Amino acid sequence: MEIAVIGSEEFSLGFQMLGVKRIYSIGKNRADDKVRELLGDHSVGIILISKDYQDSLSMRTRDDMNRTTVPVVVAIGRERDESLRERVKQVMGVDLWS
Repeated sequence: MEIAVIGSEEFSLGFQMLGVKRIYSIGKNRADDKVRELLGDHSVGIILISKDYQDSLSMRTRDDMNRTTVPVVVAIGRERDESLRERVKQVMGVDLWS
């Protein structure tokens, strides 16, 4: 399974340097369509999205992201976020931080 990254060029650069191949440096206005496309792509296991891009998504897309277990969608922002912990618990059924 592959990792996909959605965000600005600045956000995506570090992931590109780490060797992630599926980088989508797009405008926020195109993020909704790209997330929906990747949710249906069975070769993608993890979608990393910039928190501010996630905030721009439609409510329907956010609901679909929260319902799916594969791919796992992780929003990355500047502040600490407990949603990653909750997503891992949801997908794996175990709290890895306990």
